[in-house]
Amino acid sequence: MCNTISNPAPTVPPPSITPASPAPSILITDIAAACGIGEPIRTSTDTGSVWRKMDYETMNGIRGTMIFAPTCGHAEPLRMSLPVCGRCRIYLGIAAYGSKAGLFLRLGNETAWRSIRGDHTDYFPEILEYFYREADLDGCDLFIKRYPEISSLAWVRLEPVASPPRPAVPAFETLITQDGYNTATFEDYLDKIEPLKEIRTGKFFFCFAQGDSCLHHPTRVGTHGCRGTTDFGRQIDRDIVEAVADLTAKHPDFIPELIREVHGRGMEFHASVRTGAFYLPGFPLRSGFFIDHPEYHCRLRNGTEVERVSLAIPEVRQHFLALFREIMSFDCDGLHLILNRALPFVLFEPAFCERFEQRYGISPLTLPDDDARIMQLRQEIVTDFMRDVRAMLDECGAARSRHLQLTLTVPATGERNLFFGLDLRLLATAGIVDNITADGALLTRYHDEHVSNIDFDYFQQAVQGTNCRWYPRAPGRTEELTPFIRRAFASHASGVLVWDGCESAIPRAEYWEALTDLMHHPDSAAADYPVRRLFPLRTLDGLDWDQYTPHNGF
Repeated sequence: MCNTISNPAPTVPPPSITPASPAPSILITDIAAACGIGEPIRTSTDTGSVWRKMDYETMNGIRGTMIFAPTCGHAEPLRMSLPVCGRCRIYLGIAAYGSKAGLFLRLGNETAWRSIRGDHTDYFPEILEYFYREADLDGCDLFIKRYPEISSLAWVRLEPVASPPRPAVPAFETLITQDGYNTATFEDYLDKIEPLKEIRTGKFFFCFAQGDSCLHHPTRVGTHGCRGTTDFGRQIDRDIVEAVADLTAKHPDFIPELIREVHGRGMEFHASVRTGAFYLPGFPLRSGFFIDHPEYHCRLRNGTEVERVSLAIPEVRQHFLALFREIMSFDCDGLHLILNRALPFVLFEPAFCERFEQRYGISPLTLPDDDARIMQLRQEIVTDFMRDVRAMLDECGAARSRHLQLTLTVPATGERNLFFGLDLRLLATAGIVDNITADGALLTRYHDEHVSNIDFDYFQQAVQGTNCRWYPRAPGRTEELTPFIRRAFASHASGVLVWDGCESAIPRAEYWEALTDLMHHPDSAAADYPVRRLFPLRTLDGLDWDQYTPHNGF
């Protein structure tokens, strides 16, 4: 049934939730009827394997019948016709049971499901209205799939949009990283990469190696798979290894197939390497190169080994270059080195100390960590290695008559980059690096990756007057996207990096919609729609939900 809602009474929301005062719009409140659901929830038999319905009334007078799928059992996806033509913003009323509640949704012939996830703090339901997306609804249906935990849908509100389309800003693009470890089938990959065009994805970064351990292809240079280990520290590690093994068994040419699919959608395919991820106690990916050669490890002043290998050692540089060359034998458009979690490259191992003493006549162990001479030699070693990587890419590119790009993802500030040997201004000016992506990491003891750490001025100045492009890592919260992307655009960034985009951005409907709008129109008011609005319940399933709520009995 379709009703028109106009100016419902205001409510008092908890902090950070926008009060409910929607403009007149089409409101579909009998979701059960629209989806053909007829089973009530209050029954003496267990029918948890199907969608069921509950009547509700909100404190401001909205009445209807929601659909509900409990945690247990199986519920088939539903199809619902939307009785509107033209462009609309779509809002969904969901009875939120906290972060474990949600829905998967898609429109028309889309292949990728997006999700709305509950974020109310209580464990009993109130209705929160979430923004889903803006779209042309001519002949569209809404497909609804249950969430792994609790799923519900109370209403769909369609708000017509009259504003004409705006011209897109040229040359502002999204870079997406994808580890590839949470995707079980090749069809899953296709579902995830298909919608990336909507956010103007220019570069797709796929993780080939952690350290030199490779899951998706039988490397000759590095360590393939998990080196026969069966004692997994976590269940997720076992799941990842088994899923990738099954995937590559069914698709022996998985990497070439994935590259063709990415290229076929107009995106570049870049191979990512987590250059510092050689060994973690209890983790199944263990580099044979790292384990078999403790003499190659970085070391603290007191000789303690560090889980990194040192570029001050020729064999380490040669090993990396051989691994990169092997990876670039695939039809990649470039190499992406993930350094925000990979530094240091050089510390106080004997090879560095000997080279330092030969040059300066003094042991670096007698000097403070930030001594200019220590930092200068580190920068020289790292820069020479990056020159070798550039030469290797140029050699591989010449055989294909194309330029192969080098991208570095680096820490948040100039101070931290220079300390670890990364002179980004020199690398950009010399034409060694094509793209720099700025992460929020400061590389302290804790996982401190906060995009608020990024020094925009530093990165803008590092690439100014060069052909190198820079991209800050986008925030994960929808509310932070608009000011962040506007600042990136004003700082002459070429776009933004979305970390684990296929896992973190695509499924979250409100984030995806805001990102899509902003990547086409960085100066737009993408955040002028509220992300969520609260509608407290008066009754649910015919029971009082205001004065004496059922949850107080549990």
